[in-house]
Amino acid sequence: MTTSTPGRFRLFVRRHQLFSGLVGAGVSAVVALGVAYGPAAAARLSMRAEIDVPASIDRCARLDGRASVPDGKSLWLIAETPHGMYAPMQPINVDSDGRWTTTRTTIGDDTEAGKEFVFHLIALPEQWAGYLAEIDKRDPLPTVALLPPGADVLDSARTTRGGSQDRCP
Repeated sequence: MTTSTPGRFRLFVRRHQLFSGLVGAGVSAVVALGVAYGPAAAARLSMRAEIDVPASIDRCARLDGRASVPDGKSLWLIAETPHGMYAPMQPINVDSDGRWTTTRTTIGDDTEAGKEFVFHLIALPEQWAGYLAEIDKRDPLPTVALLPPGADVLDSARTTRGGSQDRCP
């Protein structure tokens, strides 16, 4: 009698531990999902953007597209150069209908005709937008090695820089 009770008890304890472990894992998964899909993730899901870029683009060009970005974020067009650097092109203002257009902007230098550029539309926290604006003011063709922290790449588009060497006026 004493030998059968501990066996049943051990089986009950093992089943309870297995069930508790599964429930605990389920609770952990739900908590992890709540963190991964919390307010920050919901804000990222509400951001949408698209860049319209032709297969080949002149050195002096205007780009456009569509976007939706929540308050507290700033939208920037960044060009990834053939050398793997990031060139902040300009901040993007989205019209009430969701469309945006850049002013005419110079893409690359004299040696980059025929080379591939990748344009990224990124959403930044406001404090980093000021950082990019300051870089853009100091240098006519600025580049940085990394995107700022908190940058969400909303869309990317590849294109080849055409042969025109004309800088934007």
